[in-house]
Amino acid sequence: MSNRKRRRKQKRIASIVLIIVALVLIAGVGTYFYVSNKADDADVILSNNTENENNSNSADSTKSENSSNIQSNSDIYEGFLAGSEKMSFSYYMSGDSLNIHENSLDYELFAKLANKEYTLPELVDGMNTIFTDPDGFYAPQKISKMSYAYLDCGKDGNKELALEFVCPIVEEESTLTMIIKEMDGKLQLVHSFDSWSRGEASINEYGYVTSGGSGGAALHYFEGGYIDASGKYNFAYSEEDYSGVDAFAMTFDHTDFNTDIEALSLEGMAEIFTLRTKPSTTEDYMPEKYAYTVDGSTNPNLEDTYKEVMSCFTDINFISYNEMMQLETERNHAVGATDDIISGNPVEFKDFSL
Repeated sequence: MSNRKRRRKQKRIASIVLIIVALVLIAGVGTYFYVSNKADDADVILSNNTENENNSNSADSTKSENSSNIQSNSDIYEGFLAGSEKMSFSYYMSGDSLNIHENSLDYELFAKLANKEYTLPELVDGMNTIFTDPDGFYAPQKISKMSYAYLDCGKDGNKELALEFVCPIVEEESTLTMIIKEMDGKLQLVHSFDSWSRGEASINEYGYVTSGGSGGAALHYFEGGYIDASGKYNFAYSEEDYSGVDAFAMTFDHTDFNTDIEALSLEGMAEIFTLRTKPSTTEDYMPEKYAYTVDGSTNPNLEDTYKEVMSCFTDINFISYNEMMQLETERNHAVGATDDIISGNPVEFKDFSL
């Protein structure tokens, strides 16, 4: 638990390469190859002459099919990086994905590009045109750096592609990350996130996404989510951390303090945490749970002293910090982010150019 708190103390900047395990198993029962014409580069016809397979053969066949899928989607990603395959925004701009992303800065960019499919050079040209528009929203700067990595979202053995662009998506030299997945033979953008001077986001090899940053000197935020094997981003939870009672009191209603907090000369520092287990909307944005801890003192009566101070927030029922941490763990598991998924290795990106 001390590590967890230490990470928050460091403004929750999460640093969350792909290890792909390729299962290659060639199996087939009752199949044969027929060479139809010796002069014709040995055309191969693969057929199956049996309808009844035992359970072992069925499992082998499934593994063989999965191996073929891994190989084929590797080819399509490599084709995209080489400039021959195209990607689409249709998944990102529809259904649950639209609901998740439509209030983001990334959506504002991609909505301007969503009317067609793009090769990578076409995508870069389109983004640069928008970024350098003198009448546009962005600081006029072209993409200055590109990098890529492969993922295994959901740990199912199928690849996804992550692209990083250093560009003015938030400010000059900020970073836009796009997660692209092959769906029914077509490359789709499934999720995106940004890093900049006051906030950082990252993804690990199995698709767990963390973001964190500063909302001011005494306020920091953190969010966890998970891209599953289907490509869907699942929000797990969001948390805010207020350093000191005064900072918390600026946002949440309270009665007058019995005594000026500074006059109490309390030892240590109270950190107040809020938790949400569903995304915020304009109608539903208040935290669901609250907790606080007190650090920096060996005074055994300090918790009780702060408890009296915290009682001024009459509409809030505080739970223990340990209870809040347990709720976060339960939320991760509820969206499929197991401990194994969350502990995946950080992704290492490789620079490339067109």
